Amino acid sequence: MDEQIVSVICCYNNEEVLHDMLYKSISTQSIKCEFIPIDNRSNKFTSAASALNYGASISKGKYLIFAHQDIEIFDKTSLESIIKYLDELSPAIIGYAGRSKEDSEVYTNMK
Repeated sequence: MDEQIVSVICCYNNEEVLHDMLYKSISTQSIKCEFIPIDNRSNKFTSAASALNYGASISKGKYLIFAHQDIEIFDKTSLESIIKYLDELSPAIIGYAGRSKEDSEVYTNMK
């Protein structure tokens, strides 16, 4: 599998949370990915969308994953599984809902 077939793009405002959660879990994945953290602590971008669009414009991955800084990916093969799934669907846009560690409730506003 191509080493940078996936780019993970994150607009963040808390570097400690970014490192302890998203970055740490990406670094343990079974595939290598390009990580594009967009620092918006000084409000360089007027919206998260503009920051994420900037990240997309400099990415090299075939697939782009836009993630929040407080996301943890627990299964070490999650990104690999997502890529295999996307390869079968291409072209595709998918959304992913999360849940709290404290309960099993799924939180989403996607339809």
